[in-house]
Amino acid sequence: KNRRLNEVIAKYRHHQFDKCREQVGTTHCVLVEGLSRKARRAAAAAAAEQAGSESNPQQFTGRTDTQFRVVFDADLGSLEAGEYAEV
Repeated sequence: KNRRLNEVIAKYRHHQFDKCREQVGTTHCVLVEGLSRKARRAAAAAAAEQAGSESNPQQFTGRTDTQFRVVFDADLGSLEAGEYAEV
């Protein structure tokens, strides 16, 4: 039973990887959800250390109209959650 489940999971991951690889180099309309997890952690660490400068561009996260989750670079002041961006 476990062997079969592992085979199904491996096949699913391989299929998802192929689908994601097909999207590289294409442009999509993305609904911005906010800063990426990594960018939020960096901002929190900088605030805790009282570091004055923020690095631009920041990484944002969002979803395409086909529900792919994407992480992309954009200038910090240029986007807010709920806006659309061409990525």
